[in-house]
Amino acid sequence: MMAMDKPPGASDPQPFALRPVLVPICLTLGLITLWILMHYYAGLSRDGELYALQALARLRPNLAGDIYLAYGSQDRFTIFSPLYARVIALLGLQQAARVLFVICTVWFFAASWALARALWDSATAWLATGTLIICVSFYGGYVIFHYAEFYLSARSLGEALIVTALALHFHGRARLALAVAVAALAIHPLMVLPGLLLLI
Repeated sequence: MMAMDKPPGASDPQPFALRPVLVPICLTLGLITLWILMHYYAGLSRDGELYALQALARLRPNLAGDIYLAYGSQDRFTIFSPLYARVIALLGLQQAARVLFVICTVWFFAASWALARALWDSATAWLATGTLIICVSFYGGYVIFHYAEFYLSARSLGEALIVTALALHFHGRARLALAVAVAALAIHPLMVLPGLLLLI
C-alpha cells in the first residue's frame, strides 16, 4: 500500500522533535559569542604573571631565587601552582595558560547556569547567565577585583569550584557540595571562604 501524500499545509513533525536539542545548543553558542564580544583574554598579565612564575619555579628551581619567591609567597597556600606546572610541562607556558583559562571560564559560567537552573526555570537560567556575562565584572576600588577575570589565576579555578558547590547544594547534593567547597579551599582560601560559610 502506497503512503498517502500529506494534505496541503500539513507541517513536518521532525523539526519539533529536534527542538529540545537545538535550543540549548543555539543558546550555548549565543552565550559563547556574547562572551567573546564582551570580553577578551589578556594573556599573562597582572596576577596571572605571578601565578605563572610560581608554576615555572616548580619546573625550573633556579627561579626560586627570584626576589618575589625568595622570601615566601602566597604559593604555599594553594595547590594551584603544582597543577599549573604540570600543564605547563605538557603544553608550554602560553598554551597552558590559554587552555586552563578557557576551562575555568567555561566551568564558571556552566556552574552559574546550573545554579540558576536550580533556582528558576530554564529560560530564566539562560537569561541570568547571559546577564552575568554582559555585566561589568569588576568591583572594589581601582578596579582591582573581578569575577571571571580576563587572565588565569588561582581565583579562576576557585570561583568555578565554589559556584559548582553552590549549584550542587541547591540541586539537593549538600554533602557533595560541602566536600567540593572544602577542597576548593586548597585552591584559593580567601576567594572560597565566603561561599563555604554560606553553605555551612
